[in-house]
Amino acid sequence: MNSLDVIAQGYDNLISTFKSVVSENSDSAIIDTDVLQQMVDKFDSPLEQLKTSSDAINKAVDDVADIVTLTKVTTDDAISEYRGAKKVLTNTIKDMGIFNNTVFTSEATDILDEQNT
Repeated sequence: MNSLDVIAQGYDNLISTFKSVVSENSDSAIIDTDVLQQMVDKFDSPLEQLKTSSDAINKAVDDVADIVTLTKVTTDDAISEYRGAKKVLTNTIKDMGIFNNTVFTSEATDILDEQNT
């Protein structure tokens, strides 16, 4: 096996490991964990605003309950979706950390060193 074959095999193994650790299907994915973290950091504000708005609407519904029957607003589904999305982002950041700290060994270095001597 020549060094090019070893490098190609090492690359294939690296991509395979990336896919399994990070749960990514693309061979050409580029994941910027700093951007993901910025997104995670912004998740709480819309949830708080949603809760505040929901509480205000439900108070108004209570205030007119003696005049008209209205259904209260529920935010459970939206909150659940937000939390699910945040969890995916958080898990991806964690998995990228695991992948980035994985030590990869390669025969390519040994073969290239041997060829250079």
